[in-house]
Amino acid sequence: MISRVIAEFESPELAETAVQRVRESVEYVYSGNIMYPPETVKGHFLSRGENHAVLPVSYSNSIGTNGNTVGQVVRRKNTTACVICGSGAVENVMAMMNAMGGMNIHSAV
Repeated sequence: MISRVIAEFESPELAETAVQRVRESVEYVYSGNIMYPPETVKGHFLSRGENHAVLPVSYSNSIGTNGNTVGQVVRRKNTTACVICGSGAVENVMAMMNAMGGMNIHSAV
């Protein structure tokens, strides 16, 4: 039987590392996906050029930001990792995700 294990991580980097480690070290893992928050995807597209933020005090003032500033703010958002595996590997996947810093770990059949 195939099961799905879902865990939340504090940053996309932690989720990517955990999914990669699970796929390398646990048997009967079929796929691993990462669901990024919408703010992260927006930050990726905004980082392609010069961004300006208008100050509410005066419309003539603007502050230029680079893509790194936008990326650092949204990297603090929780990211969800989903691993599809065999029912015999659910406990190993959950233990590995817990060891890698996963929160709210649960499985579904």
